[in-house]
Amino acid sequence: MNVKSCREVRKEIAMRLRHCLQGRSAAWLSAGSGLLETVVEAYLAGRREISIAELKCMCMAMDIPVMRFLVHPDPLQEKDLDEQILAEIAFLQGF
Repeated sequence: MNVKSCREVRKEIAMRLRHCLQGRSAAWLSAGSGLLETVVEAYLAGRREISIAELKCMCMAMDIPVMRFLVHPDPLQEKDLDEQILAEIAFLQGF
């Protein structure tokens, strides 16, 4: 099993967030998520550990399910999902 360090995870999340923003700004994501712009900027730079609650706020602002953001190689790509993944997404969206 390949276990990533905390720094690698932060960088991966930062890369995914930047990709999902599609050129929109940290200010846009801040306004949509209710998070401080400095906090969003730190996430985008991979300098801050992320909480699921804050990730959920940002994903909601970008209209991307949290589970899709975390597990799909390209969260923006439309693709058929199998039933188990759909059930997991539905479950996690209830949080």
